[in-house]
Amino acid sequence: MSIQKHEYELSVWSETLGDNGQKIEKKEYIIGAHDMSYLGRATDIKLETKLNGTHTLTFQLPDKYFDSEKGEYVRNEFVDSLFNERKIKLKFME
Repeated sequence: MSIQKHEYELSVWSETLGDNGQKIEKKEYIIGAHDMSYLGRATDIKLETKLNGTHTLTFQLPDKYFDSEKGEYVRNEFVDSLFNERKIKLKFME
């Protein structure tokens, strides 16, 4: 019996205003995915729906990780670009 893994993608988005005043969203980068092997990726991703209909997304992202090729700890490049009010999207099961 094997463990069934669903496809997912956790990504960071930016938002700008277009010529007509409309919001234009652009995917900046992916910080976690089912097939991602980067050691600094987002893990322990949880999406909870509360009784009032709001959603809470939580995840773990290491500040540093051990790179076995270099033999030392490396600072995670994703950490500096994440801050409060940053748009993050989770794509899960379509």
